[in-house]
Amino acid sequence: KVTVSVLYWVSCTPTVSDQHMQSILRVPAIATLESVRSLFPKSVEELKSLADGASAAAKSDVDAIVEAGKALDGAEAPFALARRVDLAAAEFSARVSVIAVVKNVAVDKALRDAATEALVRLQNESIDLFSSNRDVYKVFKAVPQGPVPAGPEAASLAAQRQYWLADKVAEYERDGHGLPDEQFKEVVALKKELTALSTKFMTAINEDTTTLVFTPEELAGVPEPIVKGLKKAAEAPHACKEEAAAKGDNALAVGMDYPTY
Repeated sequence: KVTVSVLYWVSCTPTVSDQHMQSILRVPAIATLESVRSLFPKSVEELKSLADGASAAAKSDVDAIVEAGKALDGAEAPFALARRVDLAAAEFSARVSVIAVVKNVAVDKALRDAATEALVRLQNESIDLFSSNRDVYKVFKAVPQGPVPAGPEAASLAAQRQYWLADKVAEYERDGHGLPDEQFKEVVALKKELTALSTKFMTAINEDTTTLVFTPEELAGVPEPIVKGLKKAAEAPHACKEEAAAKGDNALAVGMDYPTY
């Protein structure tokens, strides 16, 4: 979802050229169905290469941003430096979301397992590189609210920047950056633990073959697109055949996987 939205933004933003957008946000453009297919790794080796590449690119970007921030030596940071943080995070998120798709839909269990392992690692790296990186937080704190390029939209642009910067600083402070070091370390450890548990939970849900049988009447109130996507209970391999027969030919099988769960 993140990948599609980011790529859509790159390809459809009307105010700048495609070439300029590609230089701003380094993600592949989607022009054909084949280019969509090429986004997703087909083997464990390809997946590991994608994960390692995402990690290396994000670390390189953040290291450069942090060094630029330290070089200011207490002076005000330019708005463009904070913007680089956001773009680096967006690129990283786009690459990670591809791995999340593989984790959820790949037919090969070995590939799904590799994606799960990579996803936990990359989510932890995201915490270290972005949301819990105190050097990155200092960059945002050092950015003044202006000036902005002169022109008819200057006032609107200034207000947008002010809102964005205030929102980003508040987001970092909600992540614990106002806490003493020891408490902050506890917050970071808890975030990583919750990330791992959440991924493990969703994996267990997706792998669970538990199947319940319902009549269409019993599913009243369930969104129609979900009901239409359910298999007939008689055709579902893990549904109780006796219960399916008892509830009639129109009985439906409901699994534990997303989105039915």
